Amino acid sequence: MVRKDKEQWVSEDPWKAVVLAEDFEPGLAPVTTQIQKSLVPVANIPLLEYVLECLSAAGVVE
Repeated sequence: MVRKDKEQWVSEDPWKAVVLAEDFEPGLAPVTTQIQKSLVPVANIPLLEYVLECLSAAGVVE
């Protein structure tokens, strides 16, 4: 990591992330009896897509 200024560190390596997409808890039942929680649409977009877009915007490449 390289220090960009006093408040921020910048990595020279590409960022990677692991997304935990399912916990198998019945928290959103009955919606999740037919579809995984990560694929439940919010405004016609699956929740997982929101997560992946945020990670991409933050510089995560893998």
